[in-house]
Amino acid sequence: MIELVNIEKRFGNKRVLRNINLNLQEGKVYGLFGPNGVGKTTLLKIMAGYNKKTSGEYKINGLDFTYENKDHITFISDKEIFYGWMKIKDAVKYYKDFFTDFDEEKCLRLVKMMKLEADDKINVLSKGMKARLKVALAISRNAKLYLLDEPLGGLDPVSRKIILDTIKTLMNQNGILIITSHLVNDVADIIDHVLFISEGEIILDTEKSKLDLENYKLEDYYVKEYLNV
Repeated sequence: MIELVNIEKRFGNKRVLRNINLNLQEGKVYGLFGPNGVGKTTLLKIMAGYNKKTSGEYKINGLDFTYENKDHITFISDKEIFYGWMKIKDAVKYYKDFFTDFDEEKCLRLVKMMKLEADDKINVLSKGMKARLKVALAISRNAKLYLLDEPLGGLDPVSRKIILDTIKTLMNQNGILIITSHLVNDVADIIDHVLFISEGEIILDTEKSKLDLENYKLEDYYVKEYLNV
């Protein structure tokens, strides 16, 4: 279980997160949604250990988060993480050498499922192919927390479907996954819990099952919440 209590983050005099209170349960996939600039990435970076919170509590299984236990967290964004000389199999070996919880065999299976080849050079892969590889590497770790920041951004429909199907079927069931995306309806099928954030505050925190998704799409709730329509 992961707990965030009254998390606040300031950059100088600017407050970008406030009153963030979350209780995240193992085996759940959380969708974190909101317009650009409302604090999604900042929150994920705090949880990943890349940014320090200004105040509040952040606990993993009842223990205060420290930079020593961030090894149990995997974070992916749209930033380039590979060296130009690497082949896919080199990236897999790099993860194996770097992370003790990395399952090499699982990753190589995922690479094939993602329609990739281990001998492919990474610098000639399309954006969608690189995104698939990042997800394969991330979910091949036996982590406590998986943080996926806009993994679908700018991708073609085939890449989006492959990534979402993989997350849905092969995520570590003892882990917690948070995904951010502007493609609200695309992500809706794989999440268990909905989080809306606005101006640095969580404005909706609910189980997806409590929403009427038979008559409405998740995007309808999103538009209503942010446009008040």
